[in-house]
Amino acid sequence: MMDKRAFRADAKAKRDNIPEAARSTADRAIFDMLVSEKAFLQAKSIFAYISFGSEVSTTGMIEYAIGCGKTVAVPRCDIKKHEMTFFVIHGLRDLKKGAYGIYEPDEGCERLDSADICLVPGVAFSSGMARMGYGAGYYDRFLYGRDIIKVGLTYGELLFDEIPCEEYDIKMDMIICENRIIRR
Repeated sequence: MMDKRAFRADAKAKRDNIPEAARSTADRAIFDMLVSEKAFLQAKSIFAYISFGSEVSTTGMIEYAIGCGKTVAVPRCDIKKHEMTFFVIHGLRDLKKGAYGIYEPDEGCERLDSADICLVPGVAFSSGMARMGYGAGYYDRFLYGRDIIKVGLTYGELLFDEIPCEEYDIKMDMIICENRIIRR
């Protein structure tokens, strides 16, 4: 197996090369599967990422969850500490461009320290529930020791039998891609 840095670069390039129309179709299928899941239906509060670039789109998921009366919080990153904190939003209008060019909650949003589920981005995932992020460890540090259902969202092309990972890499409880759901 290749090293983690090379694998991450290859996986990210593969995701970036998925045609926009195919990503859009897959995003809708992932949305449909997520909102039908028992964990989502029962969740009162959700940590969600704001999709960026070629990631699985979360904007529809966020708007839908808010419309269902769920509390939705998204991260704000502290680049110096390599930490993130989640803040409640009431709509996409509560966002502004922040760290890494990713939209973050505005300053006036209320902090949320716990939630029922967390939608987790990644560059690649494995059928063994491993996740490869972008390399800064934000989600691994944030999720460590938390009692929360961790849901990785990815495209089927980025779900591998095995990916390089370390002992500190947090495993997912569920991975949803456009053609299947894997549960731990």
